[in-house]
Amino acid sequence: IRKAIQAQEFVLFYQPIIDISMGNRVVALEALVRWNQSENGFISPAEFIPIAEETGLIIPMGAQILKMACLQAKKWVDQGFTDLQVAVNFSAKQFALDNMVDDLKQVLLETRLNPKNLKLEITEYTAVCEADKTIAVMRALSGMGIQISIDDFGTGYSSLSYIQQLPLTLLKLDRAFMIEIETDTV
Repeated sequence: IRKAIQAQEFVLFYQPIIDISMGNRVVALEALVRWNQSENGFISPAEFIPIAEETGLIIPMGAQILKMACLQAKKWVDQGFTDLQVAVNFSAKQFALDNMVDDLKQVLLETRLNPKNLKLEITEYTAVCEADKTIAVMRALSGMGIQISIDDFGTGYSSLSYIQQLPLTLLKLDRAFMIEIETDTV
């Protein structure tokens, strides 16, 4: 993974997010990372993200992914898609960095991307870790105009009362959570 970061072997694919209330218009794109390894071709994130998390390499890898996504978003904005947002997943380790907000500001400055065109996606676990710090960081990001969403809500604590305290734009419910709601008779 360290060599892949240096060789810039990580590539991004973009999954469209469509608003059906706006005539099926693409309103955002989620950046999905893949490892294009020179010997073995594309490697699924399920194979390398847990290792990157465990070794701490998620931090430099995440920084590289964020910059790539912001550069691409800026290209789309410059082509006239001014309301488009690009969503980037942030790991708990990235989100917990003391200088995370400043680093994010620097990437936005370097790429000249308007914060309104960026959405950060964090997991429910990330949102509940160090609650006071999380709320402060989320408020700082929200104050900059960056949108924040919780991904895979319903896989952990699932506290709606805690979620209400967060400046969220979007809450993405985990499929398993929804299935359980449909089948729960209580």
